[in-house]
Amino acid sequence: MLYNRGLANALYNVEAIRIAQEQYKVKVPNSEQVRWAYENMKIEPKRLAELGLEGFMQPAATSCSDHEGFGPLRVQQWDGNQWKLVSDWIQPMKDLVRPMIEESAKAFAQQNNIQPRTCPTS
Repeated sequence: MLYNRGLANALYNVEAIRIAQEQYKVKVPNSEQVRWAYENMKIEPKRLAELGLEGFMQPAATSCSDHEGFGPLRVQQWDGNQWKLVSDWIQPMKDLVRPMIEESAKAFAQQNNIQPRTCPTS
């Protein structure tokens, strides 16, 4: 499980840098360029297949207002010898959880005198 999580995180990091390189035509993107790439990432089934990760994860797309990108997950269970998938893809309850995240973030920003960033509308 930790290996899979690490693999997914590596995928996001490498793809963000690759996207920033392509978008800004630079070899070494700066932090703002990589941030832009993270917020405009689209990892589609074709790209997952190119990377040999078909079936490993769901396609994902991130934005300024949605850093999660997707959310469906699968449950694995150890059977004494190996990890086995024991569920289909499960959709998150974003309509329930997202308002709690927004409320918590707003309170944190107020407590720490942080001006929240406004995402472009498009």
